[in-house]
Amino acid sequence: FPDRIQIGATQLPVSYHFEPGSERDGVGVRVPAILVPQLTDDRLGWMVEGLLEEKLLAMIRSLPKQLRRNLVPAPDVAKWVADKMRADFAKKPFMTLACQWLSEKGGEAIRPEHFEGDKLPDPLRIRLE
Repeated sequence: FPDRIQIGATQLPVSYHFEPGSERDGVGVRVPAILVPQLTDDRLGWMVEGLLEEKLLAMIRSLPKQLRRNLVPAPDVAKWVADKMRADFAKKPFMTLACQWLSEKGGEAIRPEHFEGDKLPDPLRIRLE
């Protein structure tokens, strides 16, 4: 849970707020307006390393049942995938690596469109300030 994350060549401050049900619950990153065009899902998808496993677990649970059934027990699979992804943390596109490792573990192709993004809890989405 770092106090700063790297976006391009810039270190941006990170805040953490624990207040379930609040709009502020989760991880916030303060971004100067001039840097907003540089933000990409490839980096923001990573959030912070301390939440990687929890985010992957929520993603697994959002998959259609026919894909999810090969990824059980989901907490163990999330841990396995997180361990594989940590070597490339924020160096490669998050969704590309998540799909790669989940596909390998489940034995079936998993693509970004398979995930139901609206099922991802708000605290597992990075909040830009």
